[in-house]
Amino acid sequence: MHPDAVRRLYDDGYAASYDERYLTGEPWSRHGADYQVEVLAELVEAAGPDARWLDVGCGTGWFLSRFPGVDRTGLDLSPSMLARARTADPDVDLLEGSFLDPHPELEDRFDIVSCLWFAYCYVDTIDDIDVVVEHLARWTAPGGTCVVQICDAEDVANGLVLPYEDPETPIFGGSLFIDTVLWTWVEPDGTRHEHLVAPHLQSMVDRFDRWFDDLEVRRWPAFAPGWGRRKAIIARRRRTEARPGRRSAPATETFPPAGHPLEAPGLDQDAPADAPAPEPVDLGHPSWRRRLWARTPASLRTMARTAFAWLPASLRRRLDPRRATR
Repeated sequence: MHPDAVRRLYDDGYAASYDERYLTGEPWSRHGADYQVEVLAELVEAAGPDARWLDVGCGTGWFLSRFPGVDRTGLDLSPSMLARARTADPDVDLLEGSFLDPHPELEDRFDIVSCLWFAYCYVDTIDDIDVVVEHLARWTAPGGTCVVQICDAEDVANGLVLPYEDPETPIFGGSLFIDTVLWTWVEPDGTRHEHLVAPHLQSMVDRFDRWFDDLEVRRWPAFAPGWGRRKAIIARRRRTEARPGRRSAPATETFPPAGHPLEAPGLDQDAPADAPAPEPVDLGHPSWRRRLWARTPASLRTMARTAFAWLPASLRRRLDPRRATR
């Protein structure tokens, strides 16, 4: 969304109701906010008594207000949200601005940098996501920690699990990556959050991996049986400079310990998921065809693609391996 559209969306009325709607009102909201405070407390304690913390997209400053005595700074685009934050946090340094701007005065300053409640989704492109991640990393002090709540298809599409990579696409070959999905939320009163960018979890892991040596995907306690778990990337030990390349494996995924007070009662604590995981969407041909195709020499694959391309369109559609079933 354009910055002016974000400012209009997060106006005085929206800012006045924000905490009640998303942090303290409904039981599900309180559950998520309580665990986020627990995670932040863990990071603040690990950073030591002189820790400096920057909350990017700080909104009303509710999370910052949970930690009096800590050296805290907030950055937000909305004047209305910042006005609420100044009331809640008179001792916090609050800055009006965008996380798409470099803010060189913030570089290398903070032991902890956070970006919570999917604030990064309000950009226009996946390239903007790269810019946001770079800025979050550069504002983190060398050796410091960055925590970012993650929103992907699993969160916006009722548990839908998309694969990140299809290593051998049908017909034309090569790898296909689902870097992001776009989503729009229209609230009951007609308020529109339009074309928000939600990168795949692994896509976000890849981006943070360039800047940090230790990555963890932290899952929230389950609010109720059958509900999904919210998640965040906790990136520790910021590197001095980014490294090239793409991570070849997922980050370590962790869950709250058995008996955690926020965990829904009655769950099997030996199983990390509180409900059977949805089947990943199959991007291409069935698994046995995928394995056979991958073992076919490249020269034969090229011949097969060329021959397939010369077939009539109606026959190509009938033979398309993506139409096959397992």
